Amino acid sequence: MFPGDQDSLPSTTDPTAPTVPPIDVSASASDDSLPRIPLTRYRPLRFHAKGGLGEVHLARDEECHREVALKTIQAERAGNEAWRERFLREAEITARLEHPNVVPVYGMGVGADGRPCYAMQFISGETLHEAVQRFHADQAERGAALRARPLGRLRALFTEIGQVKRDRTERALARRQLLAHLIAVCNAVAYAHSRGIIHRDLKPQNVMLGKYGETLVVDWGLARVFRRPPAERRTSEDSLIPTGEKGQELTHSGQVVGTPAYMSPEPAAGHLVALGPASDIYSLGATLYFLLTGQPPIREANVALLLAKVQAGEFPPPRKVKRTVSRGLEAICRKAMALRPEDRYAKAEDLAGDISRWLADERVMAWREPMAERVERLSRKHSRYLAGLTVAFVLLSPLVGFTVEHFIREYDESLLREENNRLHEKVIRQTEMTISALEAQLEAQSEANALKHRIMMMEEKQALLDKTLQEQIRQNKAIPPNKPLPPPANERD
Repeated sequence: MFPGDQDSLPSTTDPTAPTVPPIDVSASASDDSLPRIPLTRYRPLRFHAKGGLGEVHLARDEECHREVALKTIQAERAGNEAWRERFLREAEITARLEHPNVVPVYGMGVGADGRPCYAMQFISGETLHEAVQRFHADQAERGAALRARPLGRLRALFTEIGQVKRDRTERALARRQLLAHLIAVCNAVAYAHSRGIIHRDLKPQNVMLGKYGETLVVDWGLARVFRRPPAERRTSEDSLIPTGEKGQELTHSGQVVGTPAYMSPEPAAGHLVALGPASDIYSLGATLYFLLTGQPPIREANVALLLAKVQAGEFPPPRKVKRTVSRGLEAICRKAMALRPEDRYAKAEDLAGDISRWLADERVMAWREPMAERVERLSRKHSRYLAGLTVAFVLLSPLVGFTVEHFIREYDESLLREENNRLHEKVIRQTEMTISALEAQLEAQSEANALKHRIMMMEEKQALLDKTLQEQIRQNKAIPPNKPLPPPANERD
């Protein structure tokens, strides 16, 4: 399957249809510089799709023996120089963006009728829009079927639980596959930005998914060259300047270009001069929004009202639309769709990196996760190690318990020994203090006894002296008057 050209003007009831400003069809010209593609090589097999500017046929490449998509400008547009220039510009840009996730172009030229055309890979698969719609439809159908089943016996109940787990696993796998496709789209857009090209109409309908994992970004009809910073031009890929680029834009400031439902606020306001990679990053965020919720960010049938809401950034958060959306993915989506371009991801690869981190169960840069979320994420990420530790703990718990008990006992005994040692030292100190006090007391008592003995000796001496004096006084009274006193004893001798 290959989508038709999406350049037609939108109706007021289809906000997912792209808008392209009208081009003056009064001019007429032809381009003879392109080689004519021989009809003998590409043989049309059947009509496939038609858009506002081109029509696609399934053709057979007779040289390489393969089926290709042959896109030709419509006959009513072929005679106008501006339409031809837009068509050829799309073909050249698509061909020169050589990336695994950009549809390859095999050749371009002019058919036998003079209409420009180019051959490219025919993609057998579905669009990202169809894949996401099928994913959410299956999820809703399974949920309704589960709610409608009556609860039976215990065996039936366990069967239902097992089915719920299998469905949840399948949904998670399908969601991861869709996110992987979106990462591939981001990588393709990042490459285009490195070449100085912005897509301007990124949406799920312009992403093709092959049967074997292919992811291809298509419909570069609104692609535009933007001026890259000098530093980036020196370090990145060479700028892609389409042949014959005259420096003027095919659209002018004030015109609305792109698909309103996935359009960033800048082109919604008609500010086309300042468009850059941030506009594509917003559209990638809107595509992520559709992937998460199953609906565009803004659902409004009136295109004028829709554009006003886009300019104001009025869209419900993804978790308000679907509560099962991860908080991390919601944060990534809202950062990519920030109202101000400077608040969005700086590069498309930064957006792809954050989605990859979420898929790897790592912390995303757009969200400061709470501690509870972080613990849950780490436990989920390291569940095998936690399970191993749990088994090891169960097996080694007896030994661990004995070892812990032994260490506790040893610890208690060591504490008891330390306490006994402290008490012993305290008793010794108290004993020493008591002995010192007794010694001091004995010494003081000895000194008191010696003093008392001296006092008693002095009292005895004093008593003896008093006795002697009394005796002497009595003797003196017995001596008659005028009688000389006897000489002292030493003189008598």
